[in-house]
Amino acid sequence: MDNQRIKSQIIQLMWEASDVILEVYESENINLQQKVDASPVTQADLAAHQVLVNGLAEFTPDIPVVSEEDSQSLDIPRQHQTFWLIDPLDGTKEFIHRNGEFTCNLALISDQRPVYGWVSVPVQMCLRWMCLRSFPSNARYGLLSSNAPSRPRGMHSSKVSSPNKRWSMASPVSR
Repeated sequence: MDNQRIKSQIIQLMWEASDVILEVYESENINLQQKVDASPVTQADLAAHQVLVNGLAEFTPDIPVVSEEDSQSLDIPRQHQTFWLIDPLDGTKEFIHRNGEFTCNLALISDQRPVYGWVSVPVQMCLRWMCLRSFPSNARYGLLSSNAPSRPRGMHSSKVSSPNKRWSMASPVSR
């Protein structure tokens, strides 16, 4: 698997999830419902969930996905050492109140620790990602190279072209 290609695909996937969140945010009807636990869920939560789950299944079919919007997926960490962890819309209450303080989150978890993390702030049109540690050398997913850093790195923001030409992205750089 080509590491750079997978990272680029995931960044594009985060843009797509953020775009569907913004479409609902800017619409008249957010289709507010309640989950079994009485917490709120909107059309944006579910749409971003679908974008992320479908995209991750296409790019990394051997890595299962744990999502706040799929209660059955919550058992995956007990059965798999490596998995994607997503919160398609973190801050649903803030989304409902339309204060702009919500994010879309994606992380790669291995051995109960985050490896990579992506956070988008749709209203600010910003996407940040960080390499948190190296991927296990025995992993076959090829998402990270074996010489990936073992500790967090510095971040900087820079403009990156996206299909809608409105996003900026922060990427890791050495200090």
